[in-house]
Amino acid sequence: MPRRRTLPIRVLAMGSDSGTDRIGFLTIHRLEAIGFKHRYPDNFVATAICRSPALLAARYAPARALIVLDAYCSSDPLGRVRRLAVKDLESKHRPSSSHGFDLKQALQLCTTLEGGNLPVSVVAISIGAEEDTTDTQKAHKLLEMSFPAVLNTVDEDIRAIMSSRSFSSPI
Repeated sequence: MPRRRTLPIRVLAMGSDSGTDRIGFLTIHRLEAIGFKHRYPDNFVATAICRSPALLAARYAPARALIVLDAYCSSDPLGRVRRLAVKDLESKHRPSSSHGFDLKQALQLCTTLEGGNLPVSVVAISIGAEEDTTDTQKAHKLLEMSFPAVLNTVDEDIRAIMSSRSFSSPI
């Protein structure tokens, strides 16, 4: 296994291919289109998508740190960007099941697999009080509203890791 400092920071989008839940996917595609990972030397940043928290453990590894881009439902203004720690996420499955994990449980598993040493940041984009599966353009509108803040937040997280300051809070 390579030393942690030589592993890439993974920027991983969670979501689906439809509705406002695809904001993570649209965001990662925009980051790739602007050459985001080429801002950092020597493959320091890698990007990926993940369609289910149950698949997360297979998608992140190996990594120096994990930055997750995901939609969140709330009364916050549409497109608001928040940085969340794993401990701040709601857990929907109690007890957890081998047939499915929510995002919090999946990130806790990834961190545990790394001996508790995997810094994790969730960059969450508000999609409103509930997911909209009917408006095919809403996710694109949200991307336009949120992208500058997402870009700034992800850059801040990467700079913190590059300078060995952790951006994550304890699980």
